[in-house]
Amino acid sequence: MTDGKITVEEFRELMRKGTAIEMGSDLLEALDRFSQEAIKITMEINTKYNTPERIRELFSQLTASKIGENFRMFPPFYTECGKNLKIGNNVFINANCRFQDNGGIDIGEDTMIGQNVTIVTLNHDINPKTRKNTTPQPVKIGKNVWIGRYCQMLCFIPYNLLSSDSSSFNPIYKHPSNIYDLC
Repeated sequence: MTDGKITVEEFRELMRKGTAIEMGSDLLEALDRFSQEAIKITMEINTKYNTPERIRELFSQLTASKIGENFRMFPPFYTECGKNLKIGNNVFINANCRFQDNGGIDIGEDTMIGQNVTIVTLNHDINPKTRKNTTPQPVKIGKNVWIGRYCQMLCFIPYNLLSSDSSSFNPIYKHPSNIYDLC
């Protein structure tokens, strides 16, 4: 902790361990702080023209980490935190995506993400007395993956179909009731 506040690195480690985010906790305070910064940065991304180079620079600020080479993104883009998002080389994110990256989103190289994709990494407790608490769980997307538009990825569903070797290209899309592997 720095000045009594959880750092980005500590936050990532707590999320990796699956530490519940409880109301009134230091962890929730850190999440709120990171969320406010994410709102500020995504507003800059979404409300004016930015060159591809500037978008990469803003994404580096958003994630507090290096962004993969040749990263491209079409705004608007929304995230709840930003600090637990890893982006590999040659990743493309199309317009109007929403990432709840608190629990961790790791996007492998050569991945394409279609319009209006939502990725969720937190889940609420089912006990009504503690329902305001959330538990993180990461979503890891392999390399050479295509996630079609309107797909909704939830952290409690295993996406092992999202791992591929360098010789294949795995597209997926969301049907109203199922997720299908098209390979």
